[in-house]
Amino acid sequence: MNGRAKTAVFFFSFVFCGILFGIIASYVFQFFFSFSLAKAIPDNEKFFIPAKFVIYGSGYNTVSARVWLYDRNGAEIAVIERSWNGEKLFLEFDTAEFQQKIIPYPSHLYTEDSYKNGVRLDRYYNEKGLCRLYSDVGEPDKVKNAYYRLSLFALSRFPLTGGHSKKITLELSNYKTGELWSIITAVDGTVSVIVN
Repeated sequence: MNGRAKTAVFFFSFVFCGILFGIIASYVFQFFFSFSLAKAIPDNEKFFIPAKFVIYGSGYNTVSARVWLYDRNGAEIAVIERSWNGEKLFLEFDTAEFQQKIIPYPSHLYTEDSYKNGVRLDRYYNEKGLCRLYSDVGEPDKVKNAYYRLSLFALSRFPLTGGHSKKITLELSNYKTGELWSIITAVDGTVSVIVN
């Protein structure tokens, strides 16, 4: 290998290692910063209904449904109504777990046949530095920022979360078609479904 080739290999190796180090350092900073963010979340948080759904039907490798996303005040954020390839519809939550608080964020709507082609839900409620799911009018910016930053941690695709994030999956197609169902989440990590 001549001198130029060695220099090019060294340069690209250095750049690659620098980028990798930057990504890891950013994640480590976000991880440790999440502990202080969780302190900003009020201890009196109980539960709320971030989503409701109706399964219209399933069959012939298709399932159709309508899913609503809501903020803590019950204001509608988004409606997703469509059909998916598959027979089972799932709603996945990702959690941020710090300071004895477990905050679930709805993250993904998909079928057994279409995980990659499912609907990423955070694009409906995370915008401009605000997590609309948990933001209240008049709430301190510190609390709003904490919910948003914790959502970024929970929804990150980085595999090393140190046990501070997990996935909770609900099979929506298990519930009776044609009825309106509410999904209730709590800061203890509980996610449950009740008929409306």
